Amino acid sequence: MAAVPARWPWRPIRGCPGRQVLAWPGVGLEALLGLAPVVAWRTGRDPAVVQPLDGGGLICWMGAGGWVHTLADEEGFARKCRALGLSADGLDREDPEAPTA
Repeated sequence: MAAVPARWPWRPIRGCPGRQVLAWPGVGLEALLGLAPVVAWRTGRDPAVVQPLDGGGLICWMGAGGWVHTLADEEGFARKCRALGLSADGLDREDPEAPTA
């Protein structure tokens, strides 16, 4: 996970321990993730991409202004994945009947 934050300016998300948001708008998924395999889901109304990493993971979703990228340590990643209805590692749906992207 250390390589991802070193390349980009991240800032902590208030009230979300262990999670950060990319403080530089306009970074696309390709630039952020390179060629790493990703898992795409539709979470609520927004398409999302979940990328587990050693020590945590990335959760990115398409908002009104473009992609929003968040980086989390292990605990923060597991907590947010569960909140989105995903397994703690982000790779499976807790509810297999839920729509995917």
